[in-house]
Amino acid sequence: MRNLICRCCVLLLLLSLVLSLFPLMGGLIQVRAANLSTDIYQLPSKTMNDAGTLYRQNMSYIIRTRNGKIIVIDGGYSTDNKDANYLISQLKSITGKEVPNVDAWFFSHNHADHVGAFKAIAARMPTALTVSAVYYRFPTDAEIDKYAPESDRESLKTSVRSFQNHVKLMKQANGQPTETVTVSARHVNRCKGSFNIDTVRVDVLLTCEETFWGCDNITTKYSGSLSTNGKSYSSQTIKQLVNADFGNSTSMVIRLTTMGQSAIFLGDASEPTGLVLRYFHEQNAANANKYFSLKSDICQMAHHGQNGVPKNVYTAINPKIALWPCPDWVYNPSSSSGLTTAYTKQWMSALGATNYVSKDGLKKISMNDLRTTTQPTIPEEMKPLLFDATYYGNKYPDVYKAFNGDPDLMYNHFLKYGIEEGRCASPYFDIRYYMSQNSPRMADYCKGDYEKGLEHFLKLAYDEGELAGGAKKLSPIFDCKYYYDNYPILKELGLNTEFLILQYFVQSGEAAGHKAAQEVVTLNGGIVYHPASPLAAVAPTCTAEGKTAGSCCAICGMILRAQSAVAPTGHTEVIDSALAPTCTATGLTQGKHCSVCNAVLLAQVTLPATGHSYSYSRLDALTHQASCQNCEDSTVEAHSYTEGFCLCGEPEVKEPIEDSSWKLNHSLNLASDISVNFLISKSLLEGFDLSTVYVESTVYGGEGANSLKLYPVENGDYYYFTLNGLTAVQMNDRISSVLHGSKQGQPYCSPTDEYSIATYAYSQLNNTARPTALKKLCADLLRYGAKAQIFKGYRTDSLADSAMTANNRSYLSDIEAVTFGSTDTVLNDVPDAPIVWVGKALNLESKVALKFVFDPAAYTGELSKLSLQVRYTDARGNAKLLILDEIELYNEEKNLYAFTVDALLAAELRAVVSVQIFDGSYPMASTLRYSPDTYGNNKKGALLDLCKALFAYSDSARAYFAG
Repeated sequence: MRNLICRCCVLLLLLSLVLSLFPLMGGLIQVRAANLSTDIYQLPSKTMNDAGTLYRQNMSYIIRTRNGKIIVIDGGYSTDNKDANYLISQLKSITGKEVPNVDAWFFSHNHADHVGAFKAIAARMPTALTVSAVYYRFPTDAEIDKYAPESDRESLKTSVRSFQNHVKLMKQANGQPTETVTVSARHVNRCKGSFNIDTVRVDVLLTCEETFWGCDNITTKYSGSLSTNGKSYSSQTIKQLVNADFGNSTSMVIRLTTMGQSAIFLGDASEPTGLVLRYFHEQNAANANKYFSLKSDICQMAHHGQNGVPKNVYTAINPKIALWPCPDWVYNPSSSSGLTTAYTKQWMSALGATNYVSKDGLKKISMNDLRTTTQPTIPEEMKPLLFDATYYGNKYPDVYKAFNGDPDLMYNHFLKYGIEEGRCASPYFDIRYYMSQNSPRMADYCKGDYEKGLEHFLKLAYDEGELAGGAKKLSPIFDCKYYYDNYPILKELGLNTEFLILQYFVQSGEAAGHKAAQEVVTLNGGIVYHPASPLAAVAPTCTAEGKTAGSCCAICGMILRAQSAVAPTGHTEVIDSALAPTCTATGLTQGKHCSVCNAVLLAQVTLPATGHSYSYSRLDALTHQASCQNCEDSTVEAHSYTEGFCLCGEPEVKEPIEDSSWKLNHSLNLASDISVNFLISKSLLEGFDLSTVYVESTVYGGEGANSLKLYPVENGDYYYFTLNGLTAVQMNDRISSVLHGSKQGQPYCSPTDEYSIATYAYSQLNNTARPTALKKLCADLLRYGAKAQIFKGYRTDSLADSAMTANNRSYLSDIEAVTFGSTDTVLNDVPDAPIVWVGKALNLESKVALKFVFDPAAYTGELSKLSLQVRYTDARGNAKLLILDEIELYNEEKNLYAFTVDALLAAELRAVVSVQIFDGSYPMASTLRYSPDTYGNNKKGALLDLCKALFAYSDSARAYFAG
């Protein structure tokens, strides 16, 4: 009787456990980027002068992007490793990593107070951090010879080579050498002038190459005053000014743009650098393919704030924030120092800029204007082109997991957060690619505001003038102009907007094999884009090498996909087909020859005739066909049997004889499973081959018949068969059973037997000799089965308790008096326990099973040595102790494990179970006390009715077995 209850609750509790998880999804709707800002850290100098009285001037910046990418600009001095150690410590603090990785390290120019810290790290502690790539443009030997003072040329060349040799000492996080990128100003239309580093766009506005161009092409003679230039000079050409301050004049100028803001870094840009920068600013103002404005929100003051670029450069930049990489003696110079900081400070004051000075210690400036426009609205016809739920979920597993793959919820996330974070939701439109790979004017206009960029696209996507004015690149696989120019059908169909052309490609063109963009290969994780030009493959011959296809950058010629040598093919083999011999004719073996030179590579050999070889195939119950495998000779023959089988495999079939003396008796196995036993007297099977005896049993609604094996009853006169796996909803299901067996090759069978669990319950209820406790148990069993049917919607027209009489129902427990338990607590009786309980569940499959989940993160021993001690009181009041040592992996990602306890019987569902994990005799976790009857709390409707019926039945089972 015990097992009847265990099986009945399986599906109910499993479903309820799953349903209880759904409220947890509510807290996962806001999936955001790792950081809500891009942060600039201005590091102070940590290097003292020779006298040890003042800090030296230096320049050192760390930028952390929204998703945790790290950019470093310069870094400071090498002396005594002070700036280097401080830089490393800040990188560790910012990244939270013991060995931080710098994704991009930019160097303004080759002066010791800018590159020294990097050289110190490379030479003395190269394993303290990893560097993906360094970016710089230092003067070449030829440029030094042409523009530098003669006395400095050799030392300048040596210094550049020294820096380049130090770069070779650094490694990327994958162990490969740090990549070196020699940059170009973006307006010269080369590949390495703009970079995408996470959500930050880096534009190189000027390098020493443009400054040297100014030396040769700008003949104007300039004069300057302290109030307008920060220095006094008269009638000087740019070349003369460069020669007088060569090192600082080679400074690179870069601008970082993200989240609607921009920051310009001038390095130690000097007077001639500023003049050339201003020249290009004015020359290119109207050119959409070149930068047109120096305006930036944040400005790093040139040359530590004194003797740098002229006032009109700062006026064009017009910053809100000024970054001063300088110590106090530079920011507040003495009257005798000759420093011109006072004038620069006046300029910033007039512009209303807020000053951040490195003399005051570490400064953090956050660029965090998340949304500068309202949440965009995407037209319905545009939505399939910009959003693909499967693509979005695959690209961003965090979003997929948070919303369980729900397309509508992921689309709402894309609108609310994804766009402003620069996420890509379609292979056809990538907002970062759109903003970085089209006109630089667009990049300056949007300033890292991806919603503004999308607004820009949506506004122009329906504009017919876009095709004539320069259709846009929307993603690495879709370049509207390239597609329009290469497929005349678009003109024939009158498709005249970016939207219509993209829509055609998605709906028809892609499936037709159209190519909508040139190959784009990324460098260093997507930082630099190179338009690819194909390198044709060379086919190998029998004796000569070939080459695979490759590609190079169409602008700079950089090899993007290297060609590999293809070994000579040797002879191209062609199979000379084999000819199978027949019964009377010879055949040939398979041969080979070269299709190029016709050389015989494998000669064919003649095979002798096979003679006849027959095979047999069944035609019907009486005949088979004997066919020669080597020719068409065949004949139809009657089956002939040897040891019960014909040559064709047809078994000799004898109709079973129904033996009415074969009567099946029944009983219910009420241990730990709900099962029906079929019994037959041993005397009735005398002379039978017991290996052929089985019961074919079919349950109403089941899939096919169950074949039940024969077992002897110990010390008894019966054999028995058992049907397992019956559940609560199947109590009223008809079980049809037939006994089969063979004696001396003749099959026998019994008449069909009909039975059910309800049949058993009613037989006990209506038997006056049965005790009241058993009748109460059977009445509660039938009601529980009926409630399970109602809850599951299973055969509700034939409920298990529908045949109960008033007398039968008088034995039912008061279901409204059923209450549920509350024991679910951890005692905390093991201080500092290394194993922590993280969950438990009531699983009802073939048995009642309790699953206890734990986290062994702090446990240092071997999991195989752990055991679970389970203590509880059974239905008869006996104390029970179970010791289990089988551990299962519960959640590999979170490193969680579990023990499963399946020994509780139905009468023990209200038992309070105490569990504790041991390593030998030592407790590893605090005691967990739990009772399965807490499951019924907070249930409603049909589920509550079912829970009450279940535990009423559990209570009557406990009362029956306890008596």
